[in-house]
Amino acid sequence: MPFVLVSPMCVSTLKGWVGVLFLMYVPFVLVFIKTSKSENEPGGCSALTKSNIFAEHMSSQTTAEKAKELLRSMGEVRNTLRQYISVRIREEEMDITFELLEILAYLNKKDGINQQEIADIMLKDKSSMTYQIDGLVKRDLVKRMEDENDRRNKLIFLTEKGKDLQQTMQGWVAGLYDKSMEGIDAGTIDMALAMVQKMHTNLNRK
Repeated sequence: MPFVLVSPMCVSTLKGWVGVLFLMYVPFVLVFIKTSKSENEPGGCSALTKSNIFAEHMSSQTTAEKAKELLRSMGEVRNTLRQYISVRIREEEMDITFELLEILAYLNKKDGINQQEIADIMLKDKSSMTYQIDGLVKRDLVKRMEDENDRRNKLIFLTEKGKDLQQTMQGWVAGLYDKSMEGIDAGTIDMALAMVQKMHTNLNRK
């Protein structure tokens, strides 16, 4: 699978199951290089040789080049997850899109926020976000409620139906969580989390 450019949202927000999968794959993409040849094919190479080649390649790169490759790999993981979820949506004949599911995932993490905050996180303009929230309201997945401190402001909350859908999504990706953990110890995960969170802090520093 070719690398794809990562969107700004992948770096500036690590939300819900999408963000968690990014973090879980960070150590994986740093130590493994994909090839089209298997170990048993003519001209193929062993896993150790592949690792050595990749290590030499990475050692010759600048920090900026390494960061660029890491972000591309994270983008590839996001693309894989998006494809998986999109296929499941079609199989289940559900009336929803991956973009709307991302909004639900963020609300599942931080419910009861205003529409502008969601737009900022999702890197969407006001009109586009209004359209998407309207779509979720029509599907009875979210509801708008007046802010008690400012009646002009509307807060967005998950409905019970929206919460149930989030539980379904969690079940769908459970296998991917397990797969992403294969061969990776907890200490490596902690290091990856710290690294990506530091990147997040650096990118948001004034």
